[in-house]
Amino acid sequence: MTITSTIDQVCAWLNENVCPKASLKKPPGDKMRTDDGYAYERIHPHAFPLYLPTQEKLPPGVPCAFPSICVSLQEGRDGAMNRQMTLSLSFGAWSPGIHPEDWIGPTGAETEVFRASTEGWRELWNFVDLTVTAIESATYIGDVEVAEGVEFGPYVVEEAVADYCPMWFAWCRFSVRSTILRNNQEVLRFL
Repeated sequence: MTITSTIDQVCAWLNENVCPKASLKKPPGDKMRTDDGYAYERIHPHAFPLYLPTQEKLPPGVPCAFPSICVSLQEGRDGAMNRQMTLSLSFGAWSPGIHPEDWIGPTGAETEVFRASTEGWRELWNFVDLTVTAIESATYIGDVEVAEGVEFGPYVVEEAVADYCPMWFAWCRFSVRSTILRNNQEVLRFL
């Protein structure tokens, strides 16, 4: 299994099995906007290989780069018969606070105005939890076997959790294994 095909298969698996189950806020063109003048919509996140594309380079049907998962290779190692790769998932989401549409409750209990808050981290971590649970429940992602153990956490800057509110970021790491089929001409001549 090649490195690029593994990254592509993990992205495809996330887009098929995880992203459709999540519904997060789509940011306005000005991602830092935090007033009640923006009637946001909820969209499904998208998984991208290696980097987040700019608006003009987004795949068809993908409205924006946030919310998203970015899949990249952390490290890899080939053994005699197997390849093991550690993949890193970078999560990004936008949530500046509580919009009137966020409330579900008895009629009249809803708020009439936007309330800025730092509670948007909850949306991101629910998305991370959904993803980690799906990975831990999978034996295979595409053609690669999921190795046991998933790590996750917030991004830190100078030993403190990075604060980019209303943008929220987290990471997840896990390993996958695949069989290596060697094309050793020295051995093949004896077969």
